[in-house]
Amino acid sequence: MAEHYRGQPVDFYGIPYSDTRNNARLWLREHGGIHYQELFDGDGTIARSYLVHAVPQMFLVGPDGRLVSHCFGCASVEMDFVAAIDSVLAIMGRTD
Repeated sequence: MAEHYRGQPVDFYGIPYSDTRNNARLWLREHGGIHYQELFDGDGTIARSYLVHAVPQMFLVGPDGRLVSHCFGCASVEMDFVAAIDSVLAIMGRTD
């Protein structure tokens, strides 16, 4: 999705959960790298803030900082998130 929205006003962040920075980097490298920013939540502050207790999870936060969509498991939700992102962009008047 990060590649799909390149050049759009959409930011993607990955946050490893319950892992070391080195293990997360190794896993990402082994799986083709990433095309978005990777943040590290060493003390779990971000995870606690979003009530994360298992992975994977995806959160879509709107430009106003409010949660637009969330999925737990995320096995086949890419299209749902694309639709949600597109609807936020449309509201913003950005339908490039």
